[in-house]
Amino acid sequence: MGNLHKNQVFGFGSNEDSQLGLLTKETIVKVPTQLNEPKDVIVRQISAGGSHIAMLIEKSDRRRAVYTCGNGYSGQLGHGFLDSFSVPKRVDALMNKKIRKVACGSNHTLALTYDGEVYSWGRGQDGQLGHGNLSQSLTPRKIEAISKSGIIDIAAGDTHSAAISSTGEVYTWGGGLSNFLGHKQNNKRPIPHIIPNFENIDAIKIACGAQHTVLLTSKGVVYSWGRGSDGQLGHGDFKFQPIPQKIELLDKKPVSDISCGRQYTSIVTMDGKLYTFGSNDCGQLGHSELGTINKPKLVKDFSSFHIVSVSCGNSHTLALTKEGYVFGFGSGEQGQLGIGKNQGNQKPKLISKLKNTLIRQVECGNDFSFVLSGGPIHNPFFVPEDTEIPETAIYEDRQNAEKLRLEKLYRISTNKLNYIDLSFDEEYETSSDDYTTSSSSGEEGENKNEKKDSKEIKKEEKKDDKTNTNNKIDLGSESGSEDSDDEPPDHFVCPITFEVMFDPVLASDGYSYEREAIEDWFSKKDTSPMTGANITSKVLVPNNSLKEQIMSSKWADEFD
Repeated sequence: MGNLHKNQVFGFGSNEDSQLGLLTKETIVKVPTQLNEPKDVIVRQISAGGSHIAMLIEKSDRRRAVYTCGNGYSGQLGHGFLDSFSVPKRVDALMNKKIRKVACGSNHTLALTYDGEVYSWGRGQDGQLGHGNLSQSLTPRKIEAISKSGIIDIAAGDTHSAAISSTGEVYTWGGGLSNFLGHKQNNKRPIPHIIPNFENIDAIKIACGAQHTVLLTSKGVVYSWGRGSDGQLGHGDFKFQPIPQKIELLDKKPVSDISCGRQYTSIVTMDGKLYTFGSNDCGQLGHSELGTINKPKLVKDFSSFHIVSVSCGNSHTLALTKEGYVFGFGSGEQGQLGIGKNQGNQKPKLISKLKNTLIRQVECGNDFSFVLSGGPIHNPFFVPEDTEIPETAIYEDRQNAEKLRLEKLYRISTNKLNYIDLSFDEEYETSSDDYTTSSSSGEEGENKNEKKDSKEIKKEEKKDDKTNTNNKIDLGSESGSEDSDDEPPDHFVCPITFEVMFDPVLASDGYSYEREAIEDWFSKKDTSPMTGANITSKVLVPNNSLKEQIMSSKWADEFD
């Protein structure tokens, strides 16, 4: 399916409102189909809502823009009128706003800037836009109440929205008739409010379901609140939870990713395990049996895979493995599982058409899905001050030494195990040429790899064969890529020093750094080392979960 590293977007599932952005009149698309519009851009992130999508794209001049398509009857496309669009159209009101992330709710949309500001548009009858009224907005408007809060993450549900500030404060607003705002009150809140007594938990990611909310902290701890009648809060009961409550059943399992479906939740742990709970009427939890589950349950069919990311729709789920495989399960009547049939699966099934494509994001809408492929073109902001290579050379043939350095940056920036890399902000398109070098050091590395004992290789192959045999998921003839034991995991490495971190801290740009290195950086600059964007807060939060991983690994020997 094309170049392994090419930046591509594939959509499948319901296309009744043209939300897939495809030049087709088909209302159901059963297999992943590539979008051809907009042309000559790099797609950085996709968010899918009830029946519309928003794409964050970057052009050749590195300027960003937001494109939307699908159902526009509530103004959720942001074009100034209520029309729907069958192909992605640029949201002109957001030009030059330095957008970092987009989030789609059922009928409204949010956009987060690198300056920490949030824009919203679409349906507002429940206060979900945060503008202090219950009116819709046909174009993006800044949410003034949190314009100075330094927001780092956003999420949108059916009728409510949520955000996290750089200092760890959690804001919610919108409909609150089921206690899902975390304020102990059953009323609409058209202005963002901080959840009281919940300010110092180092929040880094938030997700919204129909009427529940889930939050992840820098320590890998998960909190949930709101409607729990289907067990979607994971507390072992079916009660409403008016204020955030830690999911105690995950206390010993640091979490790396979270996603909310309409009435269920999926959680990925740092060791690559997938846990699901909540409504399971269509098999969206990935277990062999149907029926609601009110506490986190391991999806056993992934025992031989390392899950790095998950996305939940109305009643279907997509899971992405470390090897780049995409699995779907749950409802499939609209083709949203991408398997070529209009049928669901209670257990994970590989999307075979994507097997040879490097996938880096999965995204579920109501009853449709998207995947985003490709590795990054290296961000020019990564180039240190003392380099003599001009900025334009980043997009041209590089000297061998520069290629080696950027290759390492590529590994760091595309690592999906780093749970604080929330929005894939630093990923770009790349060509296969970016992976090859002619330097002597590169050749020596290749020769060393070639000297690996053939018996050891055969032993590993047999082990893989045995693993795949025991695994109930059939990958066909393809096998996943192997990790090298010669290099530390990329999320152990500081992106400034390129050394294993001893004292990792989380900065407000959403990345972890060695404390001494980032403190030195911030003493001289007011920008992010990873993005080049202005930093609104220089507060550093200890990343204790990451430190524990490093100290319990063999790479801790470097500090002896």
